[in-house]
Amino acid sequence: MTSYAWQKSSYCPQGEACLHAAATADGNIALTESDDPTGSIVTTTPARFRALLDSVRAGGPFTYDEIEVLPGPDGVVRLRDVDGGAVVTTSRANWDAFARGARDGEFDHLVRIRPRQFHEAAGTEDWRVLGEGACAYFRTGSFAAGVRFVQAIGERVGEGPDIDLRAEGVTVRLITLTAEYYGMTERHVTLAREISAVAHELGLTADPSAVQTVQVTVDALAIEKVTPFWRALLGYEERAGSGEDLVDPQGRGAPFYFQEMDAARPQRNRVHVDVWVPYDRAQARIAAAIAAGGTLVTDEHAPGHWVLADPEGNEACVGTTGG
Repeated sequence: MTSYAWQKSSYCPQGEACLHAAATADGNIALTESDDPTGSIVTTTPARFRALLDSVRAGGPFTYDEIEVLPGPDGVVRLRDVDGGAVVTTSRANWDAFARGARDGEFDHLVRIRPRQFHEAAGTEDWRVLGEGACAYFRTGSFAAGVRFVQAIGERVGEGPDIDLRAEGVTVRLITLTAEYYGMTERHVTLAREISAVAHELGLTADPSAVQTVQVTVDALAIEKVTPFWRALLGYEERAGSGEDLVDPQGRGAPFYFQEMDAARPQRNRVHVDVWVPYDRAQARIAAAIAAGGTLVTDEHAPGHWVLADPEGNEACVGTTGG
């Protein structure tokens, strides 16, 4: 098969013969049957694949603008690319295995979503998308209560979230970080709902105003020359193949972003901090910084970010996403 990171349903029989799905480099979804000697691949958009999964969960019908699912009387199921004409042929048993996996959410992580899509999904009110994914903070009041909450999350959702346990509360972060992709997927919506449900069952309250992420930005004339130094110094790795971003493989330290300059700026700091806050807290954070002696340098990029400076001119940015 084509060298994608193919995935099949956990309900497939033993062996590789099954309907497989994979995310392509451009964010589309590819479908193929490993037992099909033609090696045919149907490629569709995330929106259409999401519609396919929704219809599978609802039991059909299976007809869309870009893909059709055609059960045949000969015991096979054909998936047809309406635009391109490609046809993937699978067995009824393999299609049923794919459908069972889809109903269990096994393919949700393939569907990439934007921050606004996450915020617009029902059941995500406790969460805010920041620079490093969707975050929620739940006040627990004690370390022991936090431990019980974390254990309950593990029992409910298994692997997936990044969790920071402290004496007064628990911070949960949802993000996908692979060699190909850094961002959010449909699975994170499901995880957010499940984790919030666990919190509510335990009587815990979320505080969206308590989440933030911090990023260090380095201005550089030649990024390709500068990043190797910082990668070695910090022990960081490139983020999803990006030559402009370095991240802590342990998920603890602040990420570093390298911003290319056309010319040197001797009157400005070359390293500054970006503070990502919830979209509904940005104005309060900016007002607090200005009241503490800062100035607003520019808001021309708002609501993406605002540039501020301390009393000596050192700059920092307040950023939001998905509001």
